[in-house]
Amino acid sequence: MDGGGGGGGGRDRSTFDDDLFRCVDAMEVNAIEASAAEGARDGERQGRLEGEHAGIQAGFMIGLEIGFYKASIETWSNLRPDISKSKRFQTQVSKLSEAIQRLQSLKAGDHEIDNALSGMRSSYTLIKIPLYYLEIKLLVSFDFEDFNICSSCSMT
Repeated sequence: MDGGGGGGGGRDRSTFDDDLFRCVDAMEVNAIEASAAEGARDGERQGRLEGEHAGIQAGFMIGLEIGFYKASIETWSNLRPDISKSKRFQTQVSKLSEAIQRLQSLKAGDHEIDNALSGMRSSYTLIKIPLYYLEIKLLVSFDFEDFNICSSCSMT
């Protein structure tokens, strides 16, 4: 008898162990690969959602800024018609309006958005600084003695 347990032509123990190890290893590799693919799909889906939310938020903030600039132009024009008729003011307002229109015409993801925002902010600053200077000049030249809050009070 050969003592191999089962007669001739059978596999020896080391070959059986190797085959079993290969099967277990293949199952583990398949599970890892399937998990990695599932994780990549979930990560891509989550990344798209986060990107969409970030884009909506950034677009909303740009829209708020554009609205602020438009309202500022309208307010300054209504409150200070003397200044709004000046050539300098009209030139800067025209530049700001062009920058706003340029920004609104750009598509999401366009690399020119930063340049358009910068141009819009610069135009706003060029309008704002002279107006604030004029307001300060008016306050400094204001005659407080003519401004009597209470008729019974005297400012002597």
